[in-house]
Amino acid sequence: LNGINITKLKPNAERSDQLAAEARESNRSQQAKDARQTRAEREADQVKLSQNANALDRLEDEIRAADTFDEQRVAAISQAISEGRYPVNSERIAQKFLELESQLY
Repeated sequence: LNGINITKLKPNAERSDQLAAEARESNRSQQAKDARQTRAEREADQVKLSQNANALDRLEDEIRAADTFDEQRVAAISQAISEGRYPVNSERIAQKFLELESQLY
């Protein structure tokens, strides 16, 4: 180390400190930018239902709430079947089976 001029080294050391400080500031700035971008992305990732979708949702709730099971009709049909009074249309039954088959293939 003999013969080295300390004053010549000092400007380089100051420049190194300045570069390190700039790098830290740049890193903080990038982190802040990333945080803002992440927040913007979270705000952008939202689902908004259309008016039609909202209407369908309400209609679905109404259908679920409606009483669609007619116990009296089921009891009357069950009694008619057990007494042999329920008319059976074999052609209609066969036609419905054929329609079901065509939907499966």
